[in-house]
Amino acid sequence: MVPKLVLAALGVAGWIGVRSDVKVWTATLLQKDGSGIDGSARLESVEHDSTRATVTVKGAAPNASLSWGIHSGKCTALGAMLGGGGVYQAVQADSSGGGSATSTLKLELKSGTDYSVVVHGSAAGSVAACGELKAGG
Repeated sequence: MVPKLVLAALGVAGWIGVRSDVKVWTATLLQKDGSGIDGSARLESVEHDSTRATVTVKGAAPNASLSWGIHSGKCTALGAMLGGGGVYQAVQADSSGGGSATSTLKLELKSGTDYSVVVHGSAAGSVAACGELKAGG
């Protein structure tokens, strides 16, 4: 009888542990260098090592395809892109210049570390919009 009770308790504790690990990060994307592009980002832990990220923009050129990524650091001092560019689905703007994209990344954000979401412009390496991620949401 005790082994079943212990297993049941472990199952409940495991379920509670999963629920307490859910973290949400948000950012307001602000235009850079007069791009006219701004928007928002929302990241949510979906497993212990995965994050679902959604980026929404407005003010892009009609029907533009925009690359984006999560970088270490703040918008004023960006670090490396996390996960590599190939894992991020491009934002496909509609005829009014708005659009969104969602990607699930093998990435776990750590509290106390600076991260930013960057929407890249058409020129290589350019930043059209940036927002610093804040834990909570």
